[in-house]
Amino acid sequence: MDITAINWTEMAQQIRYITEHDTPNFGYPTGKKGQNTPKYIVIHHWGSDKSTFAGTVSWLCNPASEVSAHFVAEAGRVACLEDLSAAAWHAGDRWYNEHSIGIECHPRCSDGDMQTVAVLIAGLWKVYGKLPVIGHKDVVATGCPGRWYGRLAELTAMAEAVYNGGVSDPAPEDEPVGEIQVGSVVKIRPGAQWYGGAEIPDWVMAKRWPVSDISGDRVVLDKGGICSPIHLADLVPASGTMSAPVPAPAPVPATKPTVPQIDVDGKWGRDTTLAVQRKLGMPVQDGVLSNQYRGNLDACILRDAIHMSGWEFVGTVSGIGSDTVRALQRMVGADADGVLGPNAITALQRWLGVKADGVLGPETVRALQQWCRQ
Repeated sequence: MDITAINWTEMAQQIRYITEHDTPNFGYPTGKKGQNTPKYIVIHHWGSDKSTFAGTVSWLCNPASEVSAHFVAEAGRVACLEDLSAAAWHAGDRWYNEHSIGIECHPRCSDGDMQTVAVLIAGLWKVYGKLPVIGHKDVVATGCPGRWYGRLAELTAMAEAVYNGGVSDPAPEDEPVGEIQVGSVVKIRPGAQWYGGAEIPDWVMAKRWPVSDISGDRVVLDKGGICSPIHLADLVPASGTMSAPVPAPAPVPATKPTVPQIDVDGKWGRDTTLAVQRKLGMPVQDGVLSNQYRGNLDACILRDAIHMSGWEFVGTVSGIGSDTVRALQRMVGADADGVLGPNAITALQRWLGVKADGVLGPETVRALQQWCRQ
């Protein structure tokens, strides 16, 4: 399957264009083509740095996912999943699905990713005119497209340069950031957020920071004694050295209490909620997920997977929800409404690497508890 209106021979000089995948998730009713009249290009991210290009393509082509996009993109390659005349299920709004092109992008939003998506946008502009480039959160309330949202103006400018200059240099391969270690000096990538999803002030973005701790993807920056966690993928090594050497960590007093480790027992109660709140760096750590919808009990939250001590259920869907759930939803790329429902559970399961069935059971809770212990 290909989009013959675009000169992909030219585009192939800059990106690897993949056409062997087809998604069944499009159209109203399902499978009906000819309903899309593109007026926008909508940028998405696939939620988790742990997810892969191939895994995302597979998920968007799975009928059970009930979602799709026209393209999946990362540095150097683009997979086309559906003809642009079809309304893909990507925007969360039928009108936008019938009037836009959806591009699912690697969440790290590296320079290589940016250049590849810019090449793709320039190619689309050659056919459809200069469609506005917007983020998913411009359509519905969501944390998507994550880091990409703060770089949309830069992305559009890059697409303009490709559009005006023709074929550009090949997109650079993304180099691993494994050289970042405790004591390294780093800068923060544009569009990044703190590990819990909060905005990063401009003055923090402008400076270089020493790394005081690394645990998997979670990196702690030392801002003069104030430690702030951030994703490893949002950091790049900074050239030069700090004006003063990074001090060695002070010895831990023998009397200092240790952070309690939760049991991996598949039961989400107060201790697990506290562990999640600590892991996300929440300002309020009370051990309770507040304002959760009672109707989700048994439907998508199994009683044998929770202790009621860590949950507060209400009879109607609250407009408030839980800040802890909201931060968790932003981390896994789900709509940040504060209520843990089937869509958020599915996104969490995909992020944790367990069966994504939209039901919070003991297996999912155990994986979450293991993540809290890392």
